[in-house]
Amino acid sequence: MEYREEVLDEKSIIIIYLKGEFNFDEIVSLGIKYRRRALERGYRLICDFRNARGNVTVSDIQTYFSNHIHRVDERLSKVPVVYVSSERGYPTFKLLQQIWDNQGVSIVIFKDLDLGIKWFETHNLP
Repeated sequence: MEYREEVLDEKSIIIIYLKGEFNFDEIVSLGIKYRRRALERGYRLICDFRNARGNVTVSDIQTYFSNHIHRVDERLSKVPVVYVSSERGYPTFKLLQQIWDNQGVSIVIFKDLDLGIKWFETHNLP
């Protein structure tokens, strides 16, 4: 998997563009790294998965925060995050959104990056 970041300082947003095949451990590491960076700067985070593919199980999704993120810092789950998905991956991301919402972790899913940016611009989030 490859990734690159773009920082929109004027909008307080960090965007991560992912490309290629990923495994769950890579996503855990990136999630911790960029949630921490966003938290420290008071920024929001957009993760663009449109050009990435991976095998993530429902169990991985259900335990992502309890087994990984919260062990580092529970505040990381409060970072405002938008996920951008391809059409193919959209049902999985909607399931992820529902599971995490039930755990008290709010995220938003879009198929278009500009809609994610616009959503942050129109919602006054930390």
